Amino acid sequence: YPAGAKSASLGHASVGLADIWSAYNNQAGLGFLEAPEVGAFIENRFIMQELNAQGLVYAHPFKKMGGTLGFSLYRFGYSNFNDNKLGFTFAKKFGKVFSAGIQLNLHYFQQGGTYESLLTASGELSFLLFLSENWTLGAHVFNPTRTSMASFDREKIPTVFRLGTAYAFSDKVQATLELEKDLVYDPTFRAGIEYKPGKKVSIRAGLNSNPISPAFGLG
Repeated sequence: YPAGAKSASLGHASVGLADIWSAYNNQAGLGFLEAPEVGAFIENRFIMQELNAQGLVYAHPFKKMGGTLGFSLYRFGYSNFNDNKLGFTFAKKFGKVFSAGIQLNLHYFQQGGTYESLLTASGELSFLLFLSENWTLGAHVFNPTRTSMASFDREKIPTVFRLGTAYAFSDKVQATLELEKDLVYDPTFRAGIEYKPGKKVSIRAGLNSNPISPAFGLG
């Protein structure tokens, strides 16, 4: 469930980033938040209501406990089929360079007609490491317990591994790289670059290898 305008414009090569959207992309990144933040997004692909996606996230760092609590919502689909995820996150920073995150998800899959709906749970684990002041390394695993969706054909919620990095060449240029592997499908390679011509403007581009899909964005 990668999310956020910055992540999307970088081809979702975002596992090495630390921002409010880490609640979806790498929960450990929330450990580096210094103040409460809230975010919302709406995505529609190919101008089709069946492919609508919406999300809402809130994260609050608590200095006394040295950790951040987060709450996120995600919904994909339309009335005849929708995938809903409610996430509860805790991320903790260990020192100034390392953070780990854990998230518990409740999933509700709703289907129309005579098909049954499903309520189940899954988890996520992640870490983020600052190798230097301008270089990060991140890793994330979604559904490590391989939670089942249905008894038919032993269908399971996907288990996905992501490993990536982000490197800031200067105050104006940052590059991101990421490798994603679903247990069932071929690996996906992602890359993105961000250029800041000014303090308040960002130009971003990215590429996803499987399927091949370019991305572009302004912030």
